[in-house]
Parts: sequence; C-alpha cells; structure tokens
Amino acid sequence: MKRDIQLDIVTPTGPLFSEPVEFLSVMGPSGSIGILPSHVPVFMLVDVGYIEFQKNGQRDFVTTMGGILEFHNGHATVLTESAERAVDIDELRAKQAAERAQAQLHAQAGVEADAKADVMAALQRARTRLRVVELLRGKHNRRRI
Repeated sequence: MKRDIQLDIVTPTGPLFSEPVEFLSVMGPSGSIGILPSHVPVFMLVDVGYIEFQKNGQRDFVTTMGGILEFHNGHATVLTESAERAVDIDELRAKQAAERAQAQLHAQAGVEADAKADVMAALQRARTRLRVVELLRGKHNRRRI
C-alpha cells in the first residue's frame, strides 16, 4: 500500500500548493530535513531556500522565503511569507535581481548594517530562485527515491 504526504504550502495571499507527494525536503536554519510519510511529527522554522518534493517519481521545487513547517499524521503544512513554484520563476528577472543586489552591496560598502542586511536578503532570494531553476533543469536526470 502506497502512502503519500499531503503537502500544503500557504502564503499570506493564499494556498500556493496542495497535493500529495511521496517525499519532501525542507531547508531550516540548521540544515535540511527529509520527510517520508512515516516520519515522526516535526515543527520547525523554514529558512530562505526551497522545498524539494517528489510526486509520481519526479522531483519538483518551491522556493520559500522563511516560515514554519508542521508535519504530523502524514500531513505537512508550510506557512511562508512568500513562495514560488520552480516552473513560475522568471530566470532572467532573477538574474537581474541578483546583479542589482550585488551592485548595491558594492555601492554600500561601509553603509549601515541594516541597509546591507536588506541587500544581502535580496541577493539570497535571487540566488535561491536561480538555484531552483538549475535544480529543475536537472530533475529529469536524477531520481530521488
């Protein structure tokens, strides 16, 4: 009997994803955690990064911009400030955002720490989107489980 995990990813604007998956991996402040249907209950912070999941034997990804994960009884709920499905990422726009953030870092050398932290966060978000695009391109070449 095949069991799946019900994965729900919710943003302040509403649900982004709600489907059964075979496996998921979530990035937290201390690293990634992989979850299978029989995993023990989990409640954790979600870092800026991405959620990797497998559905019908195919890997897919959703970016996350922080939040929380609750998993119990085969149901995973991720509440995040912002999220994007890999297929919806505009690669050119993400590259331009990374370039702008990098240029701002160079221009703000020596400026207040708060301003620098905001730029670093923008750079991390853009790099996360680009990493997910790279992972999505390679998803057909590898099978997770």
